Parts: sequence; C-alpha cells; structure tokens
Amino acid sequence: MKTIKNITFAAAVLSAFASANAADVYISGATAYRSEANVAIAKLCGDSSAASTDAQSAVTSLKAYNTNSGSSAVTSLSAVTRGRFEYVNGGVTNNIHVSWSGSEAGIQNTAGGDDGTATVKPAGFYANSDTGALSDTVATNNHATHICYSDTAQGASIFSGTKAGDGVTYATLTGQKLGVVGFTFFVNTNSYNAGLTNVTVDQAKVMLANGKANFSQFTGRTSDTNGQVYLVGRNIDSGTRVTTLLDMSYGSQTKVKQYLAPATNTLYLSPVETINGISSSQAGNSGYDSGSKIATALANPLVTGTNLISSTNGTSRSTFTGNHYLLGYISGADLSGKAGVTNTTFNGVDFSNANIINGSYPFWSYEYAYYNPSRTNAISAAVYSTLVSAATNASSSTSKRLVKLGDMKATRTGDGVTVTSLY
Repeated sequence: MKTIKNITFAAAVLSAFASANAADVYISGATAYRSEANVAIAKLCGDSSAASTDAQSAVTSLKAYNTNSGSSAVTSLSAVTRGRFEYVNGGVTNNIHVSWSGSEAGIQNTAGGDDGTATVKPAGFYANSDTGALSDTVATNNHATHICYSDTAQGASIFSGTKAGDGVTYATLTGQKLGVVGFTFFVNTNSYNAGLTNVTVDQAKVMLANGKANFSQFTGRTSDTNGQVYLVGRNIDSGTRVTTLLDMSYGSQTKVKQYLAPATNTLYLSPVETINGISSSQAGNSGYDSGSKIATALANPLVTGTNLISSTNGTSRSTFTGNHYLLGYISGADLSGKAGVTNTTFNGVDFSNANIINGSYPFWSYEYAYYNPSRTNAISAAVYSTLVSAATNASSSTSKRLVKLGDMKATRTGDGVTVTSLY
C-alpha cells in the first residue's frame, strides 16, 4: 500500500487553510471509525470540545445532520452521519463534508465520477444547509469524494477497474490500513437462550445460499426439525456484507438469499433494487442499508408456528409448527449497545478483542483509508494525514471490537484469507 509522503502535518494544514480561495473536502465510506474520524476533523478545525467520541457538549465547528432525527442539533459526534465542518481562516471558510454511507459506496464515490460535477454519478450525498432533514434520495449536494473508509480492500470491491460493468472505469485508489474491525453473527436474546448460540462456516454457507435452514441444523436436536432460522443481512452497498461473504469463503459477489423482517411475525425475501447504479438482480440478493436496522429487526422475535407471514401479500404462511428465529451478521461497532440482541460464537470461539488479537477468532477485516490521487490537494492531503494518524493511534475498543494494528498478534494477507500468527 502506498501512502501520502512528505507531508509535515502542521505545515500542510497551515498552508492549506491559509489559501485565499475557499476549498471543500468530501469524505465518505464505512461507519466503523466514524466517531474517531468526526472527532479528529473537529479537532483539526479547532474545536477544543471534541475530547471524546461518546459525548460532546458543544461542537462549534460542525454544521451537522443526525439522520435519525433530521435535526442539526448535535449532542454526539459519534451520531453524525452527514455533516459539514467549518474552518475559518483569514476570513475564508473552508469546508470538510462527511457522508458515512458505507464501504462500497465510499469506494465507488472516490474511485469514480467527476469531482465537483453534481450530475455525474457515482457521487455521494452531502448536506448543503444547516437545518432540516436530508433524504438519501435527494441529491442536495451530490459530489464525488476525495477520501473514503472501507472495511475491505478496493480489490475486493466491485468498484475496481471495470468489474462493476456499469460503463465506468474506476480509478485505482491509494491508501493504507487503519486498524482491525471485528464482525459477528447475532440473534435475538430469546433465540440465544433457546439454543442458537454458535454459527459455523458450513452453516453460514447454507444460510447465505438458501436464506434459511432448519433449526435442528444449529442445535442438533431432532425435536427442532419443525423450526426455521431465517437470514437477515446487508444490501450490496455494504462492506460488512463483503467481509462476511469473504470470511465464509462464499465469494464476495456470489448472490445470496436474505430476508427483511419489517414487523414481528412478518418476513419476506428482500426485493430486487438498484443501488449505486447496480441491480441486486434477484429477490433475496439485497438487504438492509445499515447494521442498526438489522439489529432493530432482530430485536423483534418471530412467533411460534404457522402464524408467521412469509410473503409481501400477507397470504403465505409458514408450514412449520415449531419456533422461528432470525440470524444476522453485523460489525462490533453496529452491535455495541443494542438492546434485545446478542452475538453468537463463531466456529465455537467467542467474539472478543482478545480472540481477534490472538488469531483464534477469524471473523474480522482490516479497515482502510483511501484517497484518489487525481483529486488530492493541500487540504485533502492534510485531512487524510490527520484521519490516518487518529485512527492508527486510537486504542483498541472492547465495546466496538475495533483493534489497533499494533496490538495484533495475528495477520492475514488479504480479505477472507486464512489468519496466521505474527510470531
């Protein structure tokens, strides 16, 4: 991996922001290190209150949207999914825009499109005012991206070269590893207590291919043959999905079957949809656009027996008389603090930082920061340097299963490749 070289941080920042012309930097991608990135940017813009990723009493440099509330009122930098940070120097306002849209969208936005041309896709959706709700479907500021975060390397993404088949040749991005992100399969707490406590690679492959499996395949009890487990997962925009498919040796672009569970006692195969100009092609091959939405779905358990509605028209019902369960996959950052759900073990190993670090738990990926060399300017170079420094120096987070590179005693040579010891 190449990195930006010969940048003296302080000099670059002073030089960039002393420019007589206002400049904009656009950042998008994975949410795993969103808190750390937002805090680092706020500090870069001179916000002395940005001392914690968990709670900010005031964020003076940020004009932000919290998409959960549609409000510009910000109480936590970790909650900001779209926002505009301001740095005023010599009477000139420079802007750093963030849109934490997911790994695949971040790579597409950074490697494709024309910088500054709102009508050219692909590009990210950014807030262009300071109040009111922002819809993903309204391109209020549709702009190609300078910097992105990704849960996987660009080579694993569909947005590399011409792999996407959408008529765009995606540029080769430059970047480096920031840290390690842990992932897990997870269930409703009731399901966990009922015996769905562990997922193996072989079970995961069955679920990805078929969307469901008999409960007895997880418990080994013949009494559970009348129960079903249904897979709830992410859409094609998700780095969590790419990581899961690679770590299960399933194939990152192989089609899957996944369900949506919009209400208790209701589920159906995810419908065909087009995301980032790419069609999911078949029913089931899409899913939710965030880990939080999957956690919300799984927090509502399915009921026992034939009352389960298994179609969009409400007429098809389960033929199974036993218990029904939902199984999802999620990053540690998205699982953290979610009520009503809990992680399973994977291949019999617990999901923990210690097991990620020692190599016994292989369901993880490297987090990358990328930039597009053709769009690099003094400001974006300084911002990239700041983000890399903040992420690589951050301590391992037990609650979010984020691991500092320097703490790792295991490694892998690529996404989904066998984990080996560093010693």
